[in-house]
Amino acid sequence: MNNHEFGALLKESLKNATPPTDVAHFEKTQAACADALVYRASRQRIGFGRFLLLQVRFIGWRIWLIQGAILACMLASLLLPVMNHLTLGELTKAICALSLLTGTIVWPLFYLSFYYRMHEIEAATRFSSARLFAAKGFIIMAGNIVLLAGSFFCASITTDLTSLVIVLALSLPFLLSVSGTLYCWTHFHVTTALYGGLIWNALLFVLIISTPQLYERFSEHPILCAGIGLFSFFFCMVQGLRLKRHPRFADTHSPLI
Repeated sequence: MNNHEFGALLKESLKNATPPTDVAHFEKTQAACADALVYRASRQRIGFGRFLLLQVRFIGWRIWLIQGAILACMLASLLLPVMNHLTLGELTKAICALSLLTGTIVWPLFYLSFYYRMHEIEAATRFSSARLFAAKGFIIMAGNIVLLAGSFFCASITTDLTSLVIVLALSLPFLLSVSGTLYCWTHFHVTTALYGGLIWNALLFVLIISTPQLYERFSEHPILCAGIGLFSFFFCMVQGLRLKRHPRFADTHSPLI
């Protein structure tokens, strides 16, 4: 039975069914309404902190498992013998690519509720879509901080790159990736935002690979690179606040895939 047939059957059933109007049914409905009002007054509302812990329990471990797998892949790749034969510029590009992967891999998880068409149910609950999006963002950012810190530790031990270059190579692509993806989520609807973010990260990857003398650029212009990273950070904050106030992902009228 497809959706059209189900809708026709439901419409026909509602059309033929005659609601009872006797006194017994009225008293039963009145008692049910009174119970609902009592339950509504007695239920406990939880704060964002407890809601965040619930999200950690249900989805946090999946996100952190993916990020842990990325960290393990980073460590394994940095320990490969071929890394000893790479130049400083190639090592810098490899770390930039890993940082870009960190900022890209978890974004499709935000799309799952729309892919499985659960966004209407989430929007109808007392936990708004904005709070759910914010909780997922906190979980992902916590994992990303650990992931970037672990990447810095591994790169500083296994490569000859300076600490300044490693910090810039990890932070700048990551911030550019997140800022561009958040811009897509705040200005486009869900499907367009997902593909727009992936295209943005693909363009960043091509830019990283095609930029000559990347190590020298980080070493000779650290203030400029840090300024771009700082601007990207504040841009992320602005887009995050805008997304919280005007969550376009909560719109349900736009077509899905």
